[in-house]
Amino acid sequence: MRAAAATTDQTAEISPALTLLEDHLNAVLRHGEALRALERPVAIAAFAGPGVPAMIRRNRQIDVAVREAHALELSIILRLTQARASAAEAKRHVPQAAAVLRLVAAAADLVVGDVPSTQAPSDFFASRGITATVDVEPLGEDYLVAAKTPLGAVMDAAAAALDMIDLLQPRRDEAVASATG
Repeated sequence: MRAAAATTDQTAEISPALTLLEDHLNAVLRHGEALRALERPVAIAAFAGPGVPAMIRRNRQIDVAVREAHALELSIILRLTQARASAAEAKRHVPQAAAVLRLVAAAADLVVGDVPSTQAPSDFFASRGITATVDVEPLGEDYLVAAKTPLGAVMDAAAAALDMIDLLQPRRDEAVASATG
């Protein structure tokens, strides 16, 4: 009876660790989608009329875009950092999660570190590999998260980790079924 209780306790710990990891990785994907969909700054030539009013409108647009992009970028970095901690916790209870931990840690290492935080708004997008356009376009997957790693690569790593967790899911369900059994 004691062994069954220990197994039940262990499966109770497994599910929250993997569930929390999934939540962090899904948040990375949601924030990545929102960041990818943000519009690139529009070049000054695209504004009607020359002079100061056009420049003011452009600067306002850039300021808003920088705030939105920076907030989403920081959310991605935060969630990847939290995902790394959740993956380490999951690995303690599910040894098969070691590969997920390595993938999540590698993804977090790609973006965590020296994140430039005090940049002029006009330099922010340039440091992320984004140039102003005449037409309205989304930022896309080439946006450099933390001025380092393409957004597409970060999102691919998060999606791959979620796929790996899905592969662990049947084992988690089997452990719960045998413990309650």
